[in-house]
This record gives sequence, structure tokens and C-alpha cells, in this order.
Amino acid sequence: MVRLIATMGASPGAPYETLLNVCRGSYDAPHAPPIRIREVVVVRTSGVDVRYAYWLFKLLILCNRFLPEAKRLDCVVERIFDVEVDVEDVVSREDYEKYRDAIERNIGEGDIVDVTGGRVSMAVAAMQAASSHNKVAVMATIVPQKEYSAINAAKTSILNNFDVKGLLDKVERSGSCDVLARENPSFVKTLSRLVTGKAVTIQLYP
Repeated sequence: MVRLIATMGASPGAPYETLLNVCRGSYDAPHAPPIRIREVVVVRTSGVDVRYAYWLFKLLILCNRFLPEAKRLDCVVERIFDVEVDVEDVVSREDYEKYRDAIERNIGEGDIVDVTGGRVSMAVAAMQAASSHNKVAVMATIVPQKEYSAINAAKTSILNNFDVKGLLDKVERSGSCDVLARENPSFVKTLSRLVTGKAVTIQLYP
């Protein structure tokens, strides 16, 4: 089973766009078949903004069938794992090494490592960690620059108007997003704006 191991910054839609493209086989590589991702492992820092981004990313996956068709996943993610590294941000060599080691511990043969989220140092850490494993692909996603203002506005609106953790807990307790989509369609509509469906994913390695 192929897993997606994703770095996470403050933008919840970035790793989702990678997942969207990988599941569809719409990524830039010499050979780009659709890949059925069943598990996602998010490796993130303990920063508050990043924690909120993780919760929103999880909601995007759990509620994806209520998003516009261009933003719905073509694979069923069965498990999402949260790996929180005990650093608030990667701003020193020690932070870098902790982050790299956390990624390396969670990579298995045949996994895909997504280096899109977070700082450049986090992407380098993920690349370095991936290089010590066999049959691991590394991918990065480029979100169109002109979309960033709308994405940030949607994220700000959500954080200012909704209890994100409370909504996530509700979805997880019920086992689906059906109740949330029925009772709070404005949230799901705003959530969908965190994703463009227009991002380009590139296989960097091998």
C-alpha cells in the first residue's frame, strides 16, 4: 500500500492538492499512473497555525465528496496520521535535525514524500530523509500564485467564524461529513476555497 508522507506548513490546501493530483494520475513525471493513496501521514511542527492547518486538511479529506467535482478525491483515504514534532518552527540546525529524523522514521518503502508544505528547510529535510530509503518518490506541488489571496481570505474567514476543532470532532464522532454538510453548508463552501484544483504536481525524484 502506497502512503503519502506530507510536510505541513500553514496552508492546509497544499498537501491536499498533491493528493488530488496523485490520485488522478495528473502529475508531471515520465510515467504518471493514478496512485490509490489509502493512508496519509502529516509530519508537522507544534506551531498553532500549523495545528489549525492540519485540522483543516483533515476536514478537507473527510468532507471531500461535498466539494465541487474538480476538487474531489479519486481515491479513498482510510487513515490520516498526525506526527507532531516537538519544535514550534524549523529555525535552527537542532530543529532541522529533529524534523528530518521524524520524517525518516515514518517513511517506508514505496511511499510518496510530498515536500510542498512549510519552509524550504522542511522540504530539504524531507528530501534528505527520503534519500535514505529505497523506492521512494518525492513530489512537490505548485499552487498558482494568483490564487493565494483567495485562499488566505478563505482561511481567515474560517478561523474567525468557526470552531474548527469542534467541527472536526463532530465529523469524526459521526463517522462522516454528512451532518456537517447539511447543518453548516457555509462552512463546507468556504472550506472548498482552500483548494484550487489547478495546482501542478511534479515528481522531483526519482
